[in-house]
Amino acid sequence: MGSWQTLFATQAGVGAALTGLVFVALSINLKQILALPSLADRAGEALLLLLLPVINGLVGVLPQTSSRALGGELLGIATVLWVIVSRILLTGHKAALGRPAHEFVTRALAAQFAVVPAIVAGCLLLVGNSSGGPVVAGRGHAAVHRRRCRRCLGPIGGDSPVTPRVKLRPVQEW
Repeated sequence: MGSWQTLFATQAGVGAALTGLVFVALSINLKQILALPSLADRAGEALLLLLLPVINGLVGVLPQTSSRALGGELLGIATVLWVIVSRILLTGHKAALGRPAHEFVTRALAAQFAVVPAIVAGCLLLVGNSSGGPVVAGRGHAAVHRRRCRRCLGPIGGDSPVTPRVKLRPVQEW
């Protein structure tokens, strides 16, 4: 996992910056948000979903004994977050009964799709499949294109630093 620590550290830093911006925006408009109970739930849901990449990045930076240990940590964190977000969605569904159904369905699908890749990555790493790390880092890209990503970046958990194994084309000027 050593070769992926830079990526996890960057993920944690960027996620923390975005979470901080949302937290400041919520604290500025706190009276308006607390006036409607459904908005307070949605604000908490947004903060939790933004906090997931931060926690995953910090867990990825920690020195683990194996990729299975990382998988167990990721699976535990993602499962707890999934349960909390699902409970928020259930209470939000009761509050949104008078609203159009597609609004809630869109919200629920977006929230679930934000958490499920971390659960999948935790399961993959826990059973010893080394493609779980890119799922956490790439949010599902490597789950679909596992073979291609291994060819481009190399397997996770190796001792050598990650270097691209494909020839990159230069960027053309506009």
